[in-house]
Amino acid sequence: MSSIGMDDSNLCARSGLHDEIALFPYGKKLFQQHCSNFLQHLNEEHHNIRSFIRFERDRHSPSSVQQLVLSCWIDQWGEIDTNALGNDSLAVWYLLNSDQPKDVQLEKVKVLLQRGEIHVAVAILLSLRLVKEAVEIYMVEGYLFDAQLLIELKFSEGPMADSMAIHQQDAQQAAKPGLCIDTDLPLRKESRTLTPITKGYKKPRLPMLLETIEEN
Repeated sequence: MSSIGMDDSNLCARSGLHDEIALFPYGKKLFQQHCSNFLQHLNEEHHNIRSFIRFERDRHSPSSVQQLVLSCWIDQWGEIDTNALGNDSLAVWYLLNSDQPKDVQLEKVKVLLQRGEIHVAVAILLSLRLVKEAVEIYMVEGYLFDAQLLIELKFSEGPMADSMAIHQQDAQQAAKPGLCIDTDLPLRKESRTLTPITKGYKKPRLPMLLETIEEN
C-alpha cells in the first residue's frame, strides 16, 4: 500500500490546481475537509478508488477532455463517444489518434508536456501501459494529489486504507518540503526512484524513456 507524507498546504499548491483541466474537483474538496484521513473517507463513500474515479468522471460534462482522460485512468476508453469530442484541441486530437506507433506517441507526450497539457500526456502514457512513467510525470510537474490517486489505483490491492498521512511541519521543515512515497513497485537497477524528488523543489529530468526521443 502506498503512503505519502508532506504538509497539506504544499500538497494543495502542487496538485495541479493551476491547470485548466481539473480532474478531481470533488476529491480536492474532500481532501480539504479531511486532510489527515482523506483515503479513509474516500473509501467509506465510494468503497474503492476505481469507483471514486468513475464517480468523478461522470460528474464532468459529457464527452469532455476530463471524461476522456479519466476513462484512460480506468481503462474504459470504449465508453466515450469519440465522435462527439470535436477536434479543436491538439490534446484531443492526440488522444483520438492513439493507434500510432509507440515512438510517435511518446513524441506526442513530449509536445504535450511542453504545452503544459499534463493530464493528456499522462493519459497517453497510461494507454501505452507506461504507468510508472505516468506517475513520475505527475511527480515531476508537482501534481502530487493526482499522483497519489494514480498510485492508489494502479499499485494498491483491495479497499483503500487510510494511507495518506498529512504531517504538520514546523517552519524550518516547511521551507524544505519532504516527500516520501512507498509505491511497492518492483525495483530494477535501470528504474529511477520517485523519491525523494523535492529538495527546494528542483524539477528533475524527464523519465529516461522520454529522454531517448530525439528533439526536432
